[in-house]
Amino acid sequence: MKKRLILLFLALVLTTSLWSQYLGIQGGYALTNANPSIVSEKIQFSTKPTSGFVVGPIFGWNFHSYLGFDVSVLASMRGGNFRISAEGNPSDVIYKRTLYYVSAPLHIYFYHQIKDVELSIFAGPSLNFGLEAQDYAYLDNEYKRPLMDTKNDGKEIFGKDNYLSMFEVAADFGLNVKYKNILFRTSYQYSINNLAKNKAYVYALGDLVRGSEKELYRQGVFTLTVGYVFDLKKKQRTYSK
Repeated sequence: MKKRLILLFLALVLTTSLWSQYLGIQGGYALTNANPSIVSEKIQFSTKPTSGFVVGPIFGWNFHSYLGFDVSVLASMRGGNFRISAEGNPSDVIYKRTLYYVSAPLHIYFYHQIKDVELSIFAGPSLNFGLEAQDYAYLDNEYKRPLMDTKNDGKEIFGKDNYLSMFEVAADFGLNVKYKNILFRTSYQYSINNLAKNKAYVYALGDLVRGSEKELYRQGVFTLTVGYVFDLKKKQRTYSK
């Protein structure tokens, strides 16, 4: 049901974008920093940024001499690498998480034209839908004993009765530099809602956690992309001065 709603939402975005003034395709690098935490003095985390990718179309409208709006439909791979140190546990737990999302960032942007170069800053919400995820956790000792491997045991990560919320709302902001038809974009987004559900990561600790602690899981994602933009309605664009 949720996947049908995701497809319906994306179809609505794409249909609306048929009336856009410009269309582009972008792709590039994504760096994710997972931010797990828990209301417990027994457990501590150390995180490591994880590389991934992002790719997809962008649609936009310039409806003033300095103001515009754009929306993207992006497929991305994110990660979540962190170490869990727990009181009473002789070995730390190393956690490696891979997440696949489809996202729809919605931006208001302010731009300024300098000859062939257009500079703009943007901000807005990003609606992110989790499609697939894999967790792998093991003890950091000489044996490297696996505690969890969802790829092989068939467990689902996203969903109502699983470990992470499928739906994420993130605050997204960044900078565009467009030279003629070439678009360079850098952005950063951070989760607004808590993604943790049903022992999002402490299930790997077994009896050390009894389930009473409040878990939190958010993620920050930095992206750097390059794209190519087609002006669809160049003759119809008029600006209020």
